[in-house]
Amino acid sequence: MGLFRKDKCQYCGRTDLYIRKAFPIPVYGCKDCDKKISGLLKERGMSKEKIKKIIQERRA
Repeated sequence: MGLFRKDKCQYCGRTDLYIRKAFPIPVYGCKDCDKKISGLLKERGMSKEKIKKIIQERRA
């Protein structure tokens, strides 16, 4: 990730990224995916693998 690059989320393809954790390795997150995943986890009690699969299917 660079300062002037427009990197995209690997799951939804949007550019709404933020830094979750900066030390020891920067970890980036997508605000849109975080909202979708947290909503699905809370409402339906699904596993993380199932949620990733659903998001990837919506992207296609």
